Amino acid sequence: MSKKLTDIIQKSIENHTEDYSPEAWERLKKELPVNKSLLLLKAGVFSLIFITISLTLWYFTDKDTKFVEKNNISETKSPIVEKKIKKAKPILKDIKEIPVNLNTEIAEISSPKVQDKKQDYSETKKEPITSKNNSSAKESNNTILTPEKEEVLQPKIELGKLKGCTPLNIAYRITNIPEKARIEWMFENKVLSLASTGTLKVEKAGRSKLSLRIYANGLDNFSKEYEITVWDLPTVEFEYNISEEGLLEFRNTSEYKTCQWFINDNLISENQEGNFQLQNAGEYQLKIKLKSEKACVNQKIENLKYSIQHKVFAPTAFSPNGDGYNDEFIVKYISHASFTYTFQVFSLEGQLLFETTDVDKGWGGEQDGNGQFYKNKKYLWRLIIQDASGRTETKQGYFTQL
Repeated sequence: MSKKLTDIIQKSIENHTEDYSPEAWERLKKELPVNKSLLLLKAGVFSLIFITISLTLWYFTDKDTKFVEKNNISETKSPIVEKKIKKAKPILKDIKEIPVNLNTEIAEISSPKVQDKKQDYSETKKEPITSKNNSSAKESNNTILTPEKEEVLQPKIELGKLKGCTPLNIAYRITNIPEKARIEWMFENKVLSLASTGTLKVEKAGRSKLSLRIYANGLDNFSKEYEITVWDLPTVEFEYNISEEGLLEFRNTSEYKTCQWFINDNLISENQEGNFQLQNAGEYQLKIKLKSEKACVNQKIENLKYSIQHKVFAPTAFSPNGDGYNDEFIVKYISHASFTYTFQVFSLEGQLLFETTDVDKGWGGEQDGNGQFYKNKKYLWRLIIQDASGRTETKQGYFTQL
């Protein structure tokens, strides 16, 4: 506090009189010095409030303008934006006319004009905003097309057994692929098939890889590998022999012990070795089947041809004189027990003189049953051999009666 002011106050106290008249107050106010700092403070506060209100109004006006531009609506042709700008102008005018009074500034800030602006803004949301082609903004947004994501196909593959005996036949089917897809089944750099359905034949024994490749749009060069196991077949080795009497003998000489023997597809034995009697002459099929530990079966077939070697002993003459030596004409024949035997004697004129089915009986030279014998005469003999199937074989020759 200045010295001058102190002296005035001290003098006033000393000369104090209770004078409360308006003139006394006016006189005292003129005598007090003017405080310029307080006036500057009031002016600064007013300027700060004015700038704040201006920035607030500018922010809301600019936000509305951007909202309209975002929805592709011309600001000059939008009645809503023009309405908002017109409402904002009176507010600026009122602010310029605000007197320098703190109480008045506070009252203007709480003016309902800002609330009216917010209310107008909320009402514009409910109104449809139309463009030049009279379509709503919502419909305009829906017309924006975005590229559809291409669907990635996943092939479905059905396969048969991947383990087995050689040749391994794997049935397969591929679905859910494009129609123009290229398919490649590969085995050891060789193409086995190009079809979507079929059978893959693998003959090489052992473990190996089978690969599938599919080339098509949307599959991104699909590839897949499968491990397969192929077991080799057993090696077939055997021996056989046929005797003159038609006895077939056979023996398995392979390392596999499970075997079966067949004659013309008829099972005859499951032993390692055995024999079989061939009853008739003709062609036969001898087959052996072997099975390995992996249940792989292999077989071998031998075609046999059996011809009966008939042993016939027939003399060229006989002498029925009763001396006990060569008194009968008989043909000796060694044959199977299942064969039938018919022996006949004919004259040269074709007359049947003798016939028998007893292999031990011969002709004594009689003619017509009268006991007459004709010396130095020639005759024809015939031997008919018939097997179990009815097939016959004939042997014949000439002899002389002495």
